[in-house]
Amino acid sequence: MSYRTMQRDVTVIGAAIIDVLAGPVDEKLWGAGSLPMESMRLSFGGDALNEAVVLSRLGVNVELISKVGNDDAGRRVLDFLRENKVHTKIKTEDNLETGMNIVLIDAKGERRFLTNPASSLRKLAEEDITEYLDSAADIVCMASMFVSPMLDIPAMERIFRQIKSKPGRVLVADMTTAKNGETIADIRCLLPYIDYIIPNETESERLTGEADVFRVAAMFVEHGAPCVIIKRGAKGCLIKTAKEELEVSAYPGVCVKDTTGAGDSFVAGFVRGLKSGWSVEECARFGCAMASCTVEEIGANTAINSLEEPMRRYLVSKLQNMLQRGKVVLAIEGGSASGKTTLAAWLQQQFEDCAVYHMDDFFLRPEQRTRERLAEPGGNVDRERFFEEVLLPVSKGEAVTYRRFECSTFTLSEPVTIQPAKLTIIEGAYSMHPMLSEYYDFSVFLDISASLQEERIRKRNTPESAENFFEKWIPMEQNYFKECEVKDRCDMVWEQ
Repeated sequence: MSYRTMQRDVTVIGAAIIDVLAGPVDEKLWGAGSLPMESMRLSFGGDALNEAVVLSRLGVNVELISKVGNDDAGRRVLDFLRENKVHTKIKTEDNLETGMNIVLIDAKGERRFLTNPASSLRKLAEEDITEYLDSAADIVCMASMFVSPMLDIPAMERIFRQIKSKPGRVLVADMTTAKNGETIADIRCLLPYIDYIIPNETESERLTGEADVFRVAAMFVEHGAPCVIIKRGAKGCLIKTAKEELEVSAYPGVCVKDTTGAGDSFVAGFVRGLKSGWSVEECARFGCAMASCTVEEIGANTAINSLEEPMRRYLVSKLQNMLQRGKVVLAIEGGSASGKTTLAAWLQQQFEDCAVYHMDDFFLRPEQRTRERLAEPGGNVDRERFFEEVLLPVSKGEAVTYRRFECSTFTLSEPVTIQPAKLTIIEGAYSMHPMLSEYYDFSVFLDISASLQEERIRKRNTPESAENFFEKWIPMEQNYFKECEVKDRCDMVWEQ
């Protein structure tokens, strides 16, 4: 089935424009007739375009409802969306200029905008949206609350009511600063429709008139919001519902070049987490990881081209949070060539007190490879020895002494001793066998496509060895994954 005919995962509503980025700028700009910039570029932007493009690059099947002018800029926007596999339900209007922003970026990465109020950025109207809502996805993002004055509060209420008329549909709303002095009381009628409303600190303070972020969050809930997530930049975010309040830290050690699009990337990450069935906290943590990638590059949607780097940062952030409460044992599971060993090695570089153990060191010795044993799901590793020599002492906080299986000789090495570590990583297929899985604090399944798996295996093996994988080892792995429901039992699935 082609991507054009598949059911959409997410529908995004809002602005799609062109950005002209320049920086870094300072006060000299206003007194100089000409000022050289280190960077000047044409880019594509708008809250909704940014969210949709980034979601598509994360592998989400996404559509965008928007409006552009019937001009060269509008055609460029549509071409860019097609290039990024975003499905478009975008109206083009004659005698309307497609929105363009001039974005001035200072030395700290903060930005100022020059906008055209007569452009498509301010002309998205209710009738441009409603005809598409009945067929919208099960997750709908209103990316641009308050961007277009034509979408006033009564219009948004009608749109939100239509969105929520389908049972089970989730509405996520991002916003910009209220343009006409709207208050939290004014949008009380909207909040019960919005499952997750995601303003930043400035936007939420403007609505509530409060400076304390915790009081601001409480006011959203008091006025009917089921869940508010307040984006706080380098401070991460604050999550508030009627029953809980929690903070999620930003990803550390980020070198900020441009904050344009950081909030949009946060929302895209949050929505991607929702689609994967994650908790609100983990959705927000992934959103912070996404935003950290965006601010390190110039441009609102240039930094993120795949799931790899955001997922790495999310996993580091998750483990850092868990390690604050004590020792952690992590399992990295997945098929051949899915990147388990590479990920484990990379994580070991990120954490000083970390020990890594490989399931490949526990293959069966020749005398153990009976027909009955190999017929068991996951039977081709010595899980009993792994349990006794590694998992049991790790669970007790003791030093581990074990012997590695040597593939070249089919024998066991001399004993190796590893001292207890704050973070212990178990990597390899069969690590999530039901006999072992209860000893892990967190587990990751690296889900690799068949085509990518074949490409990697053929690249790193001789033809004879590669065929052995396809004919013997991979079928055994697949049987184990199915019979032991491995993917479903992992805490996190990383699709590649």
